[in-house]
Amino acid sequence: MCRRSTVGGLAATLASLLLIFGWLLPAGAIADGDPASDVLLGENVFYPYRPVVSGSLQRTLNTEAAAAAKAHFPIKVALIASPVDLGVIPDLFGKPQKYADFLDQEISFQVKQPLLVVMASGYGVQGLSPSATAAVARPTSAP
Repeated sequence: MCRRSTVGGLAATLASLLLIFGWLLPAGAIADGDPASDVLLGENVFYPYRPVVSGSLQRTLNTEAAAAAKAHFPIKVALIASPVDLGVIPDLFGKPQKYADFLDQEISFQVKQPLLVVMASGYGVQGLSPSATAAVARPTSAP
């Protein structure tokens, strides 16, 4: 009987230590290598690393995303300028819909929200109505 209580006590101690060390780890240590998925868990917009987006443009887009949320249309936006912005999955650069599909799985485990991915090659979306999704998928003509 003494042996069981010792094993139980050891297991409880190890579990406690794992929890404590888990809270002490920096966020980057538990990241999955996809920067936008980490940022969008707490923010509405992911900005590319390069080129740096101006502060005024960031404030404007953040304000618009907050206004959309107040209007009962919360949306997450990922601006992807280069493969570096995709972390360990650079092969999805230039494939905005495939990246939107991937990113949606990464950030929607708690709450499903509409998602817009913007790349120079086009847009990718998740969580929109079929008509909105079709509109985004249509190629635009240059003026």
